[in-house]
Amino acid sequence: DYQLPDDAANILSATNLYRIVQETMNNAAKHNQARNFNIRLVCDQDRIVLTVWDDGQPPSASAENPEGLGRDIMEYRSKLLKASMTHQTAKAGGNEMTLSFPQHSVLTD
Repeated sequence: DYQLPDDAANILSATNLYRIVQETMNNAAKHNQARNFNIRLVCDQDRIVLTVWDDGQPPSASAENPEGLGRDIMEYRSKLLKASMTHQTAKAGGNEMTLSFPQHSVLTD
């Protein structure tokens, strides 16, 4: 079992986070007509929680299984981070994607 050096693991974690946010925003703009976004990253002693809110329309029933690989790749990236990912309609309107993972999550090969 090979473990990446801390610096490499941090770079891969940051890259995966960036790509998840990028795909979330692209999907919201393309499929839900979102124009405004709020990205929040909260770190405490145990967990990191990333939330992306958008002002787009709620996903239609036909969007539950969208074509393309974007959502699958996001799920794969979240598993690399040992994260849980949820997509839901926000209480105040719009949509919200939340990614939560352990603060000391280490990527392994």
